[in-house]
Amino acid sequence: MASQRKVSKELIRFGRREYREKRPIMVKILRIKDITTFKKGVLPPLIVKQRQAIQYIIIAEYVEEVRVYLFSSNGILIGAENIEKKSPLLEKLTKTSKIVYHIP
Repeated sequence: MASQRKVSKELIRFGRREYREKRPIMVKILRIKDITTFKKGVLPPLIVKQRQAIQYIIIAEYVEEVRVYLFSSNGILIGAENIEKKSPLLEKLTKTSKIVYHIP
């Protein structure tokens, strides 16, 4: 398993190449937050979190649509999909993730 720092560097390289070659409006590299599956107690709380299979997302925004690239925790490309800009799925992805890198 590769370190998180090396994986993020590889993803930033991929995002820069995507921006340079395909010229989208912007490229965002996001890390998916862990899902809380169980909570118990007041002080100190017991919280159990679960990691998802898709750990990183790269969003390339074009004029009419958005291209979403899905990556595993090791930085391996799992797949890609085109989504409309006004899609509720895109809003959910951005709310449940944290920005790692942003290219104008």
